[in-house]
Amino acid sequence: MPSGGCLVTSMSDGRTCECASRSLLFKPAGEPHSDRFGRDGMRCLVIEVPPARGALLGPACRALDRVWHVPGGQLPRIAARIYQELLSPDAASALAIEALTLELMVEASRNGRASSGGRVPPWLAQARAVLHEQFSHDLQLSTVARLVGVHPVHLAREFRRRFGSTPGDYLRRLRVEAAARRLAGSEASLAEIAAAAGFSHQAHFCRVFKRQTGMTPSSYRRAHRPR
Repeated sequence: MPSGGCLVTSMSDGRTCECASRSLLFKPAGEPHSDRFGRDGMRCLVIEVPPARGALLGPACRALDRVWHVPGGQLPRIAARIYQELLSPDAASALAIEALTLELMVEASRNGRASSGGRVPPWLAQARAVLHEQFSHDLQLSTVARLVGVHPVHLAREFRRRFGSTPGDYLRRLRVEAAARRLAGSEASLAEIAAAAGFSHQAHFCRVFKRQTGMTPSSYRRAHRPR
């Protein structure tokens, strides 16, 4: 699970996965691949399931049978909670991490249909690009649908099926990522960062940020400042 920046993973069959912050990439053990990191670098959390433990998990390990990318939604949020346990360990962290990892595998086995396997239709890729380019604006689903020439209901359904997240959740994640980068790399106030990322007010920003990352903006800034 990458945090900050961008990672492009190229598979041996020619497929590529562009992993932004707070996304999740599943790969079978031993799958040949290469990674290319963006200019700003990136932190990655790697979770490996030993074969013996995977056999005990049975159907819950189906998510590891193929390569698939989850750019947002519940699965990356569970992985982010594992990361927070590693950042601030206590006596219960080992148990918490094991439980969260099991929860991650179970949810992944249930939601495998959200895989990005296959070619994304050009109009859907364009819709996602609009969200990336205008995440700080007050976007409406109907506006994005009109820009790419499809019905809003079709856009919402296909976006969730392909990317594992509603357009609204995806947009909030982009805003949180942008805010996280500024928290770690600038002295700007929380109000300034919230406004620049597209949040209507600071209180809303703080609630969404903590829900997505498990940390308040101030705690995140302290934890990610260069030492």
